This record gives sequence, structure tokens and C-alpha cells, in this order.
Amino acid sequence: MAGLFSPIQFIGERKGSLAVVYAARFRFYPPEPVFLKWQKDIERIASEINGDSWNVNFGRFDKSLFHGAPHQTEPAYIVQDSEDRAIAYLRHIDNLWNLGTWDYKPKRYPVEEPYPPFEEDMAEALEHPRHS
Repeated sequence: MAGLFSPIQFIGERKGSLAVVYAARFRFYPPEPVFLKWQKDIERIASEINGDSWNVNFGRFDKSLFHGAPHQTEPAYIVQDSEDRAIAYLRHIDNLWNLGTWDYKPKRYPVEEPYPPFEEDMAEALEHPRHS
């Protein structure tokens, strides 16, 4: 709902770290404060997942080639192999799935609490029962 996945091309876990590979254009397209906020939001979420804390490695992926070689692509340790082989692996997945990118938009609901706590729902239901 927050649009945090919009620029992500690949995401994976390896050795207790989260690898987030985003579309390279996202690093340069929105203003830097937008990119940094997105990055901090991902890190904040990963820092507390069901009592577990995850380190985040960010990388970039660009579909285009520059003189026949990958351009602006950093695989962020998403697979345990050389950078060249990791890039080939990601490009192969992209060729099979034709991955796309959407624009990142900040959260569309208030950060505090999008829904009332359960207890308030129950209290209201007891005060105003519905009749079927």
C-alpha cells in the first residue's frame, strides 16, 4: 500500500541479509530526498520483522546495455557468485519475466493508524449491535 515495492526488480535473502535490487533509473529519476526516504523506509521495516532484524544491501538493475555490457547494475549480493555471473542470472530472470517498474508514491494513508484498534471496534459493536 505504501508503494515501497514499486521500484524493486529483485528481492531476496542470503545469510541473514535482505538484498533489494531496484530499477537503476529510480536512483536518478526522483529527487534525491525521495530516494533516500524510500531507502530509509525499507531499512526501517527490515529492522523489525517479527522480532528479527535484517541488514539491507541495496543494488541496482538496468535492462539496457552499454557497448554490449550491463550498465548501472549492481547485484547487491543477491546470489553467492561473482558479480558477472550474478548479473547474468538477474538478466536471465528479467528476460523470462519481462519485469517492469512503477513510480514510487509515498503512503496513501495516515502513518499513525490506518484502522482503529480492535478493542474500539468491539466496544462500538457492543454499543450499536447490528440486526440482520
